[in-house]
Amino acid sequence: MAEDPSSNDGWIKYMKLTDIYVTAGHLVSSDNSLVEAEKTISQREWIIYDFLIILFAGLGNMERIGEIWRSLQKTSQKMTSRNYLCILSSYLVLGQTKEAEGIIDQWKESKSLDFDVSSCKRLYDAFVKAGCSDEAETLHKLIRLRNFEF
Repeated sequence: MAEDPSSNDGWIKYMKLTDIYVTAGHLVSSDNSLVEAEKTISQREWIIYDFLIILFAGLGNMERIGEIWRSLQKTSQKMTSRNYLCILSSYLVLGQTKEAEGIIDQWKESKSLDFDVSSCKRLYDAFVKAGCSDEAETLHKLIRLRNFEF
C-alpha cells in the first residue's frame, strides 16, 4: 500500500487496519500504520484528523492526540462542532479533565464557531447510553463550570 503511488485511499486502509488491531487488542505500538496514514493527509481530507484522534484515544496515546489536535488547528479549514466533540470525548474517555476543560475554553473562544451546548448535550446523552456515567458527569460539571446549562 505504501509503495503504490496510484492509491488515493491508502489512509483508509491504514485506518481500518489500525482499528482492527486496536479492537482485537493486538497493537502494542501504533506508530507504524498511523504515522504512515497521517503523512498522506491533505487539507481537503482534514476530517481524517478526527479519525486519528479517535484511534489514538483508543490506544491511550495522549502525546499523539495532542500533536494531531495542534496540526488540525493549523489547517486553513473552519473548525466544526464535530472536531471539538471528537477531541473532547477522547479526553473525557481517557480521564483527562484538565485537557477537556481546555478544549471547552478553546471552543468557546473560537472565532469561527459558537460554542454549541446542544452538541455537548448529545455527547452527554451518548456517554450515558454507553454506560460511561463518570465521563457524562465530568462533561456536565465542565459545562456548568463554564456557566452553561443543558
